[in-house]
Amino acid sequence: MIKVCHNKKELAVIKKLDALVFSAHQGISDALLQAIFEQGGILVYKINNQIVGESQVLITSATGQKIENSTTALFYGTAVLPEFRGQHIGEALAMAQERVAVSNGKTRALLSVRPENAASICLRMKLGFTIISWQADYYGSGRLIMEKDLVAQTISNSTAPGKLVKTIILKIGDQPDEYARKQIAASFESKLQPVAYRIISPTEAVIAFSK
Repeated sequence: MIKVCHNKKELAVIKKLDALVFSAHQGISDALLQAIFEQGGILVYKINNQIVGESQVLITSATGQKIENSTTALFYGTAVLPEFRGQHIGEALAMAQERVAVSNGKTRALLSVRPENAASICLRMKLGFTIISWQADYYGSGRLIMEKDLVAQTISNSTAPGKLVKTIILKIGDQPDEYARKQIAASFESKLQPVAYRIISPTEAVIAFSK
């Protein structure tokens, strides 16, 4: 069952889960988690009263995290305990993020994701997000920025609207694929548009660009 966390004592458990899943990168800080608790919504998925998954939505700007306008919500990482994966808990939490944003009057959602995190990217694209930009210095490393119009609720196309001009193969996993990241950054600098992202093997994904 998914609920918005209103118990401040649960923040330590949520932080521990976030650190477990994202420790290889940069998990959420205590200060930002506290800000989201106060100025947004922390969603928890419980089984037998145990928190097995969590995700966060920031509704208003917090220290170090500025929301550019009043219609946008920022979505943060969805974390699920390893032994509970494969049960669509992450997808349920991602959809719950959208409900929280809409209930707070937001019409647009933004999130960042490592390009090597294929499962997360494919899930978000399934839910209607599109890749819109590359931010080289986000969380200390490069991140793809994804966006969704929460009013239109459109599903993003997985096929290119025009001629593909570049495809980049990425290594899936916790380690940054520096060669692929450089190609992604160069593609955005060249004003190419990302039009598709697919998993092509257990260890590789491909991102495609068109003009």
